[in-house]
Amino acid sequence: MIYFLIVHLVICIAVIMAKKIGWIHTRALMVPIVILLPVWGVLLLLEEEMQERLSYMGKRELEMDTMKVQDTRYRHIEVEATDEQNRTIPLEDALLLNDTGTRRRLMLDILHKNPNSYIDLLKRTRNESDVEIAHYATSTMMKIQTDFEKKLQLLSTDFQENSKDVDILREYENTLKEYIQSGLISKTVQMLYRKNLDSVLDELVALFPDHKRYQQEQVDNCMELGNYEKTELLLDRADHRWPDDEAFIMLRVKYLYMNHKGEQIRKILDDIKERNVYLSNKGRKWYRFWSGEQE
Repeated sequence: MIYFLIVHLVICIAVIMAKKIGWIHTRALMVPIVILLPVWGVLLLLEEEMQERLSYMGKRELEMDTMKVQDTRYRHIEVEATDEQNRTIPLEDALLLNDTGTRRRLMLDILHKNPNSYIDLLKRTRNESDVEIAHYATSTMMKIQTDFEKKLQLLSTDFQENSKDVDILREYENTLKEYIQSGLISKTVQMLYRKNLDSVLDELVALFPDHKRYQQEQVDNCMELGNYEKTELLLDRADHRWPDDEAFIMLRVKYLYMNHKGEQIRKILDDIKERNVYLSNKGRKWYRFWSGEQE
């Protein structure tokens, strides 16, 4: 009996090491099965490993380090890394593959290269039946969130020490916006970071009073915070300086909509038409939507 337990222990250690260094390709779930089911667990692992290896027969090796899949079946997944929309296509394709081994290799490689671009898909991947992929997605999201928190903590300290430094302000603003929009944090936590963003935008607006983008972002952020009193003050100030600015008009209508002031929205839409305010293509689509006009 002792001899049997020693042999089983050696087999378990060998399986764990083989899985860690990549000699076996079966699901990570098979490791605890081997440990808990002496003999039968090993037999199940060997059967699944044989099926896994047979699925690769006749296929050429995938060069995952360069992310160029040579087999024509997968050639469409090679995309330009600069296009935000196209960057999400390879991982979506990988999720649809029936070949477990190929799907795992594709997904792990793509996620490893640029996980921040795939946060939405990482959330979906957490529910993958493949335990290894699901675990990687969960741990990757935790790491991304930790990295954001550490960076924001450092930037917060820099901001408190030198709130007039333009480089610090811009980096802090961009990082806050990215984290808020990432989908990694709850609505309550978002509100805390939006308050920090409002403080940063106060400084940027003071330093660059003619920079409309900062003021537009602050108006939108104040609305999300529910600070309607400050929102109205900011909009009034913008209306005085840029009465026909399309972006501020849109923000004004959004503010009125959030406060259930339909009559005032109608007055703004009528005013745009009467004064023939210039609108871009985006603005014209927006106007048709709110006014109920047909294309």
